[in-house]
Amino acid sequence: MRFSLRLAALTISLFLLGPASAAEDRLGVPCAIEFADTSYILASADEPQPGYVKQEYLPKGVTFDRYETMMLVEFMEGELKPADVVRAQTQMLDERRAMDPFVNYEILLTNEGDGIILDFLMSGETEEGTRIAEWNAYRYVSGKNPQGKLGGWLIGVSRRAYGDEIAPFLERLRTERGANVATLGAISVPPMSAD
Repeated sequence: MRFSLRLAALTISLFLLGPASAAEDRLGVPCAIEFADTSYILASADEPQPGYVKQEYLPKGVTFDRYETMMLVEFMEGELKPADVVRAQTQMLDERRAMDPFVNYEILLTNEGDGIILDFLMSGETEEGTRIAEWNAYRYVSGKNPQGKLGGWLIGVSRRAYGDEIAPFLERLRTERGANVATLGAISVPPMSAD
């Protein structure tokens, strides 16, 4: 379960990360990721611990301090089952619900039978006290990395709104959420460039 908890780490770190810097791909994801009519470029690549690589992608010109949309690609080495990872993630969300009234989630199986999608909403605040609403859809799939090591993939999309933009964001989410989840379910693992 230890690996599952690390792979399932929430993206809503709710503290500001500062501007994105140039990053080098570590997961074999070429160029940009095309998702829902937006092109995302690699903004951050990190190996927080051996065997766990996390990459974050932002639209060109966007920084982490106030992003509205982001893609994530992560890989954790080990024998991971998507159901175990999702179970750990939903447990964290259930615990968070006591302090966050926005927390809500749905678990979906992908049509291809190659994973699980966790669709969830949560909220927080910036360091300055501005309210944030964040919606995420994470697709968990077992597989191998480019070096042939067995593990678990996370492919995710994250969308945020701040302050007065939260109400319109939640309204748009009602109509856009389903299409975003369907697109996430169809994306290749690892994501390949549309070039």
